[in-house]
Amino acid sequence: STRERGEQLLDLLKESLQEVKVKEGKVNSYLGMRIVDTDTHLEADMTAYVRDCVEWSGVSGTAKTPADGQLFEVEESGERLSATAQERYHTGTAKLLYLAKRCRPDVLTAVSFLCARVVAATPHDELKLNRVFRYLNGTADQVMKYSKGSNAMELYAFIDAGYGVHHTGESRSGLVITVNGTPVLCKSMRQRIVTKSSTEAELVALSDGLTDVLWAREFLMSAGHDLPATKIGEDNKSVLAMLEERRFGTARTKHISVRYFFICDRIAKGELEMEHMPTKDQLADIMSKGLMGHQFSVLQPRLHGEHSK
Repeated sequence: STRERGEQLLDLLKESLQEVKVKEGKVNSYLGMRIVDTDTHLEADMTAYVRDCVEWSGVSGTAKTPADGQLFEVEESGERLSATAQERYHTGTAKLLYLAKRCRPDVLTAVSFLCARVVAATPHDELKLNRVFRYLNGTADQVMKYSKGSNAMELYAFIDAGYGVHHTGESRSGLVITVNGTPVLCKSMRQRIVTKSSTEAELVALSDGLTDVLWAREFLMSAGHDLPATKIGEDNKSVLAMLEERRFGTARTKHISVRYFFICDRIAKGELEMEHMPTKDQLADIMSKGLMGHQFSVLQPRLHGEHSK
């Protein structure tokens, strides 16, 4: 039973640790998160932390999304923040990063970019920071939901790229790994190289994201779960055709070809299976660009386990 497995785990922990504290009950807290055990699922939220952050920020009003379409724009010649404003910016991004990495993946893309601007923040960046706080002001009660009642472990990964979204030409990779429909790992990363097409950008996103996918597979398998090939949701049909037909143009540069053959190798070994994912259902879309409007409102609940693929 679940209780017996819990007791076995506790015994193992006590053997290797000096002290083990146990909290029981339907409602518990951990690292700022409130965890609620219901009949059908587990809920995790940081509502109190969010409200404290919004109060600290001093902002008022709300925003429908944490960022707009100009999220990645940079004012190269813009004036820098004053020392006081710079300190506030630094503290604010740190607070948001702590939140985004735990219960609020919907703000992760914006926060990831804002963190990269800490050393050269401008008033324009400060406006973007304040927008995230306004968004949180209107969504403080958002929770993550983890379904219960299944011993199966369905591992799935959504991977996407926002082509050339950065002002210096780099694309952005988005990754969402789900277990039984609820995201357990989300990443939004600036690609380290400039690619010449959206297809190349998607290949870079795939090869980089697969490192985390393969780690997740190994973790679950080491825990005793027998996993089939992990499905990867990809919305670029050119990439899917290229991988299926093992068709790769010789004109492509070496750093792209190595990534391509890495992906093909993992597919051939039966570890991965590519699957077409329509853009409207591509959960990683929210991690690769400053998403707004209908698409954000559709994907945001799924990002918190409200409903899933």
